[in-house]
Amino acid sequence: MTKRILTLVMASCALSSSIGAVHEMRTPISLLSKLDNINGSFHFPVARVKPVLFETASVNFWSGAYHRTAYDGLCPKRCDSCCSLGESCEAANCSYNFFGDICGCSGSSSSSCGCTSCARDGLCGININYNGCVACPNKKVPLAQLIFGKAVFGGQEAFSPDTDFRKFNYLLTATTIIAPKLDYKEEGVVLGMHAEHQVYDTKWRVGFNAALPIKNIEVTAHYNCDSVTWNGISYIDWPEVFFNQYGVRLCDTEHVVGFGDLETALVLGYDFTDRLYAEVVGEIKFPTGKRNLCPGRVYYVPAGNNGHFEAKIGLDAGWRSKKWVGITADAAFASVLSAVEKKAAQFKCATVRGIGPCVDAKIQYNYLLGHLDLTVFHPENQDMGFAVGYEVYYKMKDKAVFCTCNGADRAEAFLSDMDGVFNKPINPAVMVKDTDILSHKVRGQIFTRWDYLELYAGASKVVGGFNAMVENELFVGLDINF
Repeated sequence: MTKRILTLVMASCALSSSIGAVHEMRTPISLLSKLDNINGSFHFPVARVKPVLFETASVNFWSGAYHRTAYDGLCPKRCDSCCSLGESCEAANCSYNFFGDICGCSGSSSSSCGCTSCARDGLCGININYNGCVACPNKKVPLAQLIFGKAVFGGQEAFSPDTDFRKFNYLLTATTIIAPKLDYKEEGVVLGMHAEHQVYDTKWRVGFNAALPIKNIEVTAHYNCDSVTWNGISYIDWPEVFFNQYGVRLCDTEHVVGFGDLETALVLGYDFTDRLYAEVVGEIKFPTGKRNLCPGRVYYVPAGNNGHFEAKIGLDAGWRSKKWVGITADAAFASVLSAVEKKAAQFKCATVRGIGPCVDAKIQYNYLLGHLDLTVFHPENQDMGFAVGYEVYYKMKDKAVFCTCNGADRAEAFLSDMDGVFNKPINPAVMVKDTDILSHKVRGQIFTRWDYLELYAGASKVVGGFNAMVENELFVGLDINF
């Protein structure tokens, strides 16, 4: 059969906010990123006046507001489209689709993990071993690349390889080129407190921190379409209508408002001198934020960890000169504990994620977070100055296990395909592919204090890494000390 492209539909959808049906793509909010989060700022702590309430204890309440946006992502460290490094993909028997007789896994073996064109006799049992491709760090890509695993993809790539696209409404859906264009915007306020007690006649001190964010997240979908057909008939809405009937909202703008996760921390500090200190910090994050219970809302970004508890442990230290400068550094390891999420199941050999029937999956991941900050004080007024800093954030790859009805965990399960055919194999490999994130962030801040009141304002920007959103953030804060 002569290969013809009868219809080419370019669908462009843009979103604002984080994605609930996919993995966590955001970096920590600047107001909550510092390990010993006294008041939302990251400069070297300024000397405070004598506590009002207690001789050896102090309490402060603080609040901050922030606004961050992202219009691009950073390219994955591997540019392959289907299999992870060292994996292989076995094609199913040949199936007819609009491009002619090709293997069920569409694509070419040279630039993506897929099947080569197969012979007409149907002998299509090909194993494709793909060894990755040249890394492209720091290259900007559309946010769709981070969400779906591809910036541009066909409707057929969300299905099992042997899906029959000859059925009504399937042919044009299969050959549709979907190119989501997404925008992300998040703003909110953070309410926090810090209490500290100096152990009598020692250099030890203990502290407690708590903070609760309130977020307004928006993912805007820009729906711009062009259609080219051989007979002049426009099929522009076919993919949207088709996926909508299965609850997959590819072109809906998402808006999430609510509380984020409650963060609490215990701090044990030791002051070597009045200009040198070190701390051990343990943190627990409680899942008080809104969760995504409908993976068909592919652009839904949870306000918190999507139902996960989080545990963190880290070290913090600081030194300052008599007048001019102060240096602080911290490093932490965090584990987002295993919890069940509603996910869109990816069929075996599918090449895009976030589109598919709903399935329960246990998700768990870890991350590392570190900072190095320099504070410069005004030589005539030690209560004001500016700070510049660097943040590195490395989120490790998600661990995913599908949950079966009897409570057992399986790495592979079976669900109905969206064409109503049952017992199609699904596998979490595509779901967790490229869910590891590395971001390099620079930040700056100015601050000033008057007796019991401190004000600060700053900005941060992601400048490098992979699989991360290119975030730009502004923030301001107010701290009152008692």
